Amino acid sequence: MSYANKVSFRVIFLSLIGLLSIPFYFIMGGELIFFLFVRLFAHIIGLFSPIGYHRWLTHNQFEPNIIGKILLSMGIISSGLGSPLHHAIAHKTHHPHYDTNDDPHSPERLGFFKLWLGQYKIKNGTRPPKSFFRNKLGMFLHNYYWKIWWLCNIIIFIIFDLKTMLIFLPLNFTYSWLVNTLINYYGHYDPKTKTFGPRNTSKIFTLITAGEGLHKNHHERQNEVDFSGNGRKDPMINFIQLISKNDPNFST
Repeated sequence: MSYANKVSFRVIFLSLIGLLSIPFYFIMGGELIFFLFVRLFAHIIGLFSPIGYHRWLTHNQFEPNIIGKILLSMGIISSGLGSPLHHAIAHKTHHPHYDTNDDPHSPERLGFFKLWLGQYKIKNGTRPPKSFFRNKLGMFLHNYYWKIWWLCNIIIFIIFDLKTMLIFLPLNFTYSWLVNTLINYYGHYDPKTKTFGPRNTSKIFTLITAGEGLHKNHHERQNEVDFSGNGRKDPMINFIQLISKNDPNFST
């Protein structure tokens, strides 16, 4: 089985588990207030995920302080999106080849469903960013990602129960993977004009995606951590400044 097909199997399996976890939770006697509390906590942690995967480990746009590293690592693991190195390789290949046959996740070539299945096409010999290998924590997360993910599930199960475990990380994956797919798709496809190319999405979607919806701004200045521009404000830049080890103009 190819790596892409393994990803597709994981996407389908975890998405089904995540969706079924909601009725299972209430059938097993779960309370609505606790469900909302767990999901709110999980969502807040999930907002750290795109910053960790994208701005920190893929583009090396800033160096987080110790608290930042903890929060971003929690976000990366809780999302269930997989190895940050694999993400970095796909994304760094995407930038110089976006919307072409060499784009690993071109929405025009793959369409929404294959994009959601994770059927990325990466050519053999594609080189990962060197900065990633110099990041010891990033390499640790890459090498032990799924072991940590399963360990977190086991800990939640021991502290709480099965129904709580399922509405935390598996459901987080279902949500995070769908949002990541929407970013990759609508960050390059305008449904009004039916044309493809980097674009900024709506303010609401940009807020939900922790600034990732400002896709056009990012493509125009991919080395800058601040996605503000074209009359739009990056909703996460103040948080990034708070967890950053240093505070230059965030431009590399």
